[in-house]
Amino acid sequence: MEKNHIVVILLCQLILGAMVLTALGVGKISPNVVPGKNAMGMVASYDPGDKEKENAAPQLNKTIPPEKKKNEVTKSTTSSTYATTTTSPPRPLKEESFECPKGIPAGAKRVNTSYANGYREFYVLPTGAYVGAYVEWYDSYKEQKRSLTCFGLYGKEDGPGMEWSSDGILVTEKNYVSGLLNGIYRTYYPSGELKEEYTYLKGKRSSIAKTLYEDGGLKSNATYIDGKKYGAENEYYLSGSLMQEKYYDGDEWTGVSVSYHQSGEKYIEWKGKDDAGKFTGLYAEWDRGVACIYKEGKIMDCRYMKKESYKTGEIILESLNVMPGSERMNGIPQFFNAE
Repeated sequence: MEKNHIVVILLCQLILGAMVLTALGVGKISPNVVPGKNAMGMVASYDPGDKEKENAAPQLNKTIPPEKKKNEVTKSTTSSTYATTTTSPPRPLKEESFECPKGIPAGAKRVNTSYANGYREFYVLPTGAYVGAYVEWYDSYKEQKRSLTCFGLYGKEDGPGMEWSSDGILVTEKNYVSGLLNGIYRTYYPSGELKEEYTYLKGKRSSIAKTLYEDGGLKSNATYIDGKKYGAENEYYLSGSLMQEKYYDGDEWTGVSVSYHQSGEKYIEWKGKDDAGKFTGLYAEWDRGVACIYKEGKIMDCRYMKKESYKTGEIILESLNVMPGSERMNGIPQFFNAE
């Protein structure tokens, strides 16, 4: 009887001890704790296999606070300088991004040079001709690119050409074929908005050329054929109304031009023919009601315009001459590129 009592007491002590150990976490592995340690950081008797240790490795990496990696510094693969991996803004396009279409042939020498206002990098053939990407930066750390020009195998520009402002804004983009501009040529405002757009064909402007205001409105347009201007070159106010139309024939002004107020009314008009810079025809200032007759660049006569002119839009002269030196003659071009 007495022995049974002792056995019961021992069993109770064992059960109580097991409960205490369980509460402390000894011998039990928590799913959120690295295998081999308990929640208190004490070494447990459980020894996981190699496979379980491999599976647990990613959990160990997750426990590293992000701030410990924030200022980690690594060596750049394309430069001898060092760069912070997470605190610095993304670097501009790296060297590989400047690869030109035809690549770099064997035997080309890579050249790096620093100068007062920047840094340049290019390749040179044994003949001394440039080949591949010729790149310039505003600084020796290659943080901000200045320009890119591609060269072909014969030392001539071949491929894209670009220029950037010191703020990193693309200001010019163009394309070359065998050393000649070919394709779309664009320039941009500091804001990044398109400013000019031309089309080149074998080094000569072709098609319609246009310039824009910064808000995107049309500022001017003209038609080029084989590098020369033909037809009307139009300029526009910011409001969109026509400011001036001037006519060309093979880059030469024909002698016909009209300027307008924003309201659409004529302001100044040239109507005649220009021969090597010497105008023959009528010049009218609609606001002052005066028109002058030119011959080979010299004024022959100036007269008042009839009221009927403002109804028909045509220059109709009065018989009364405008006296030289009068207020209405002030500002009238006495000669037009006359020798």
